[in-house]
Parts: sequence; structure tokens; C-alpha cells
Amino acid sequence: MKTPREILLQKHAGAQPQLNALREQTLATLSHPEVAVGRSSFVAFLSDLFALPRTAWAGLATVWVAIVALNLATGDGASPRPTTVAERTPALRQALAEQRRFYAELIRSPMPADVPTFVPRPRSDGRANIAAA
Repeated sequence: MKTPREILLQKHAGAQPQLNALREQTLATLSHPEVAVGRSSFVAFLSDLFALPRTAWAGLATVWVAIVALNLATGDGASPRPTTVAERTPALRQALAEQRRFYAELIRSPMPADVPTFVPRPRSDGRANIAAA
């Protein structure tokens, strides 16, 4: 009686020459260095990095389109003009004075008569005072 192994080997004996030819062809292509290496490691890294499925790229594109659409929909069209410190300073002083008055009303204390206010000066003035001392 034949074993299952012998039956399978006898059944597939005709495929062995074809498999040998395929093996030799594959080894011949790998023996050429330009085919075996193919690309530099950096190019291979980039191709692996960006080798996402099409559904992932479609999802990313959809998200970016939604972000751009929301940005355009919420924007007023005019970009705000940047203000300088000199333009903001009077408004800041006024807002701080209003906050002090409001705080004084909350705690029910009289407003201090003359509170010395801090006046910003150039940093070089402070260095001159330190050098003179």
C-alpha cells in the first residue's frame, strides 16, 4: 500500500520541471545588483510612508476640504490690522482704570486718591541707574 506522501509526490511529479525553471528565473533576477537593490533606502522609506490605502487618502482629503470650507465660512473676509503697542496702551490704561473702579465698588471702599501708576520706560534707562550705583 502507498503512503499519502508517495501518492502526492507521484501526482505532482509533472510540475517539478516547471517549478525548477521558475526558481532559476527568480534567482537570475536576484543575482543582478541593480534589480536586487532597486532604490535607495530613503526612497524606499518614503514610498512605504506614503503607501496608504486609497480610502485613507480619500479620508484625509475629505477632512482637509471640510477644514478649508469651515475656515472660509467662519471668516469675515477682512484680515485684522495688527495694532502696535502705542495704539493699545491708552485702551489698556482705560480698561484697567475701569476695573479698579469696579473692584472698589464691589468691596465698597473709597477710591484711592492718587495711586502712582507705572510708566514703562526703555530698558536702557534701568541699566544706566544700575551702572551709576
